Amino acid sequence: MDIGKTLTHKRLAFRNYKKKIPTSENARLIDHTPEDVDRYIKDGTRVEKLYVAGYDEWEISFFTGLSGSVVNEYIEVIKSYETEKTGEAED
Repeated sequence: MDIGKTLTHKRLAFRNYKKKIPTSENARLIDHTPEDVDRYIKDGTRVEKLYVAGYDEWEISFFTGLSGSVVNEYIEVIKSYETEKTGEAED
């Protein structure tokens, strides 16, 4: 079960994936099965590819079958991760 809009397991799992944390460790950190984590990563990766290709939230939701709020969560992770990466590159 997700823990709310601000910090869901999907968001945590995808963020950990972006940080190169292995699935087994990721699953342990969020107290989910590796299969759940793999599903969150798969969904997040699909959203990321469509988002980078220029599709909007509604289109991504339509193509993936994910709700708009879930798509938006993944997009927020993608944006924040890119911002963090850019900040690290400037250091």
